[in-house]
Amino acid sequence: MIILFWAIVLRFTGLGARPLDGDEGVMIQTADTASISETIELSRVDAHPPLSFITNYLSWHYLSKSEFASRFFSALAGVLLVVVVYKFVELALSQKIALITSLLVATSPHLIAFPQENRMYSIFALFVFCSLYFFTLATQKLKLYYFALFIIFDILMVYTHLVGWVIIASQGLFCLWSLAQNRKIFLPFFLALK
Repeated sequence: MIILFWAIVLRFTGLGARPLDGDEGVMIQTADTASISETIELSRVDAHPPLSFITNYLSWHYLSKSEFASRFFSALAGVLLVVVVYKFVELALSQKIALITSLLVATSPHLIAFPQENRMYSIFALFVFCSLYFFTLATQKLKLYYFALFIIFDILMVYTHLVGWVIIASQGLFCLWSLAQNRKIFLPFFLALK
């Protein structure tokens, strides 16, 4: 709980104090439209997928038209990333290593700075670790709902940043490799999901 408290303090302190920079201004300009469909239409000329523009539209129109509100979802994603990384590392390794890792994530200067900007990077990192967490659970527990959550976070990931396709490709390669190495794990998973 202390680690999570510090993650919140470090990400939300001074969140609205700094004026918007150039890239953040473009995000707000795209979000400051009459409707969400107009925001999505404007996002088509940008190199990035539309989900970050949609979250900007929601924060700008439903929280407030301020620097703090425009960065709110990024900061929240930065805090949630600490929790998800903890859960993922605990699942993959151990609770002790998960605590150390979550402390490093909570206090990392880069992982504090990115959530304090109105950009998609902290939201993308959150979706990547959610995808990895549910992918690991799906392959270990062989449950349909873990597989569904893994797919949902993969979709959110690629709608946030195009690098998500690299993560999906690596998950696919892992599945193929695992299938070749140990058919008894993946064959039941793909033939008869519970």
